[in-house]
Amino acid sequence: MRIMTVFVAFAALFTSTALSQELPTTGVIDSRLGKLEVINGFPSDETVTKLFDDMDFQRATQAYLWALPYVAMAEWQRQQREIFGAGELDYVDYLDFKDKLGILTANATTPYTMAFPDLAKTGPLVFEIPPGPIAGGILDFWQRPLSDTGQTGPEKGKGGKFLVLGPNDPDLNPEGYFVLRSPTNNVWSGQRGLDPDASKAKALVAQLRIYPYAERDKLPEIGP
Repeated sequence: MRIMTVFVAFAALFTSTALSQELPTTGVIDSRLGKLEVINGFPSDETVTKLFDDMDFQRATQAYLWALPYVAMAEWQRQQREIFGAGELDYVDYLDFKDKLGILTANATTPYTMAFPDLAKTGPLVFEIPPGPIAGGILDFWQRPLSDTGQTGPEKGKGGKFLVLGPNDPDLNPEGYFVLRSPTNNVWSGQRGLDPDASKAKALVAQLRIYPYAERDKLPEIGP
């Protein structure tokens, strides 16, 4: 298996140049890894080591790049919990320029609010979006969208309830809910108020709610 892996790596390394030069049975080949020695058609021990080192480097690089979305979400979740004291059902508001310095895509005038609940701790959750000029989305922790919300969501700005199920939760399909299933227990809800009147936008964002589906009948009404 090890020899086969080396040959695959060896072939891949020279795919772009193999058509323009004839590889020697015995000799030294110039490559982006430096000089690689071939003896009777086989890579030398030093060449084998160099190829495996390069494969380790490439795999480590890919692992780092692929992990960035999840690691970024996990760190943001940790910051909200440890610095702002946010619980599983809490949104954290980012309202002024200073609040948004760590957000790459935020603009200076729009109120944003975000939550990072863990469905393994809460069970299925309801994300209640009020009617009005608000827009956002719900993502899993790989930053893959589960649904848009608000004016760009299926409720088209008329308000709605999104029921998010975790990967191990039983199927639920209650009437009056947009049902989503997340492949990760941790999820992200990010919303922003779009009313040009800043006070109205903030008031609308303040009406957002997250609560366990099991407690849906125990909630007080939201005031005007």
